[in-house]
Amino acid sequence: MMRGASAAEWPAPLKDVFSQLFNTVTTNRSCAARLYSELLSLKSDLDDSYRSVLFRAVNPVAVAKHY
Repeated sequence: MMRGASAAEWPAPLKDVFSQLFNTVTTNRSCAARLYSELLSLKSDLDDSYRSVLFRAVNPVAVAKHY
């Protein structure tokens, strides 16, 4: 998934976010929209490599349609 770092090396909060993301984004769009909102609030706390993976994992245009 992410180049240069295995999931075992990711910080625990980031693992939790990914777990929620991949468990909900394909089945519950309103939940995905809430999660995307949370990602926006975390954005400044994440380094560039984590941030780019998170935001590529959720299509913001598709999620925004379901707010």
